[in-house]
Amino acid sequence: LYLSLTRGAAEDLFAAAEQSYEDEAYSTAIQRYNKYLDAYPTHEKAGLARVRRAMAGLRQVYKEPERGLKKAKEILPEIEKEAEFLEARAELASMLPIIAEGFVADAQLAIDSAVKEQLLEKTAEAMKLVNNSSYIPTTLRKSQETRIKLIAENVSRVQREINEERTLLETVGAIENAVGSGDTQLAYEAREDLLKKYPGLETNAELRAAVLKITEK
Repeated sequence: LYLSLTRGAAEDLFAAAEQSYEDEAYSTAIQRYNKYLDAYPTHEKAGLARVRRAMAGLRQVYKEPERGLKKAKEILPEIEKEAEFLEARAELASMLPIIAEGFVADAQLAIDSAVKEQLLEKTAEAMKLVNNSSYIPTTLRKSQETRIKLIAENVSRVQREINEERTLLETVGAIENAVGSGDTQLAYEAREDLLKKYPGLETNAELRAAVLKITEK
């Protein structure tokens, strides 16, 4: 009788938590999973409840890349030990790439190269989770290939911008040094080498100012 009664109560608590999760009321779902697990830690659905509770926490923050990455790194090593972890993989396949997307999108908007580099490092960190087959197996990864490919393309684009800016600064410095030593030929060669690699910099204000110094010399 005791087992029969408690089993029914446990099922009711679990069902209520599941309903909140399905309704996207994640704060309520977490509270209900906690209540269920506190009362019935060894119930047959306790493993699934732990997985759902962790995923509810990730659901709350995954669209904010910094918080999403932190939460994912916190919960995934814990819940992947659960037999019911496979229930979370389909959701992870859609959420984890969005975290990486958020970082690279911020990098595209950043002005400072140092900030861009930091955001690309975070993108790489997030992509480690995306590329972990324990979290997103090959069968589920296929549905996200287009998104993952776009992330890689955007990372390459931002990296090129960083390299371009770094090379520009180095070249302007080299031009100024050459002009200072009276070697205008070397200064012009530095400009030509830069434009071969990055032709779009021909109208750059810093480069034009450096070229003016060569002309004046």
